[in-house]
Amino acid sequence: GGGPAPTETLSNLMITSITPNFQFHQYGLDGSTKTNSPIDSRRRRYELLEKGLFSAEGLLRRNGMSEKEVKSLQRVVFFEGSFFFSSRPIPGLENVPMDLVGSKSSTDREAPSELPVMENGDCMIVTNWSAFSAPKMLLSGTNAPAAPAAGSVSIDRRCRDCTKAFV
Repeated sequence: GGGPAPTETLSNLMITSITPNFQFHQYGLDGSTKTNSPIDSRRRRYELLEKGLFSAEGLLRRNGMSEKEVKSLQRVVFFEGSFFFSSRPIPGLENVPMDLVGSKSSTDREAPSELPVMENGDCMIVTNWSAFSAPKMLLSGTNAPAAPAAGSVSIDRRCRDCTKAFV
């Protein structure tokens, strides 16, 4: 190749610039009924994720996050059926597999007492976690921010590990 290294990519037909702190996390999910059959309904799997992760009795609140912090994290989580994406790591999901929702009639193992439980016996497990960052090929053409001129101040409005910017 004779051209410069790429610094942009197309995403959903929108041109995006990749920054060095770009990252996302993918979490695999397994939802099953009390008879250990997979749950086919996307809506039902989403209800289990909501109950096990974001509800008042979910993992995040049990681990001490405030309702406001849970809502903030929920805005950067995208559910896709058998997995979900997050622009930030989910606190408490560092060690997977992990039960999110237990069942009242679990046959193979008893759910810990603090887990949310579904009356119909459905359960959900986070099976795996992968973290992704910007490909080095896309970052090689980016320039480091220039130092501010003497007597001036430069402010980076991004958070350290999330996608928010403050204006």
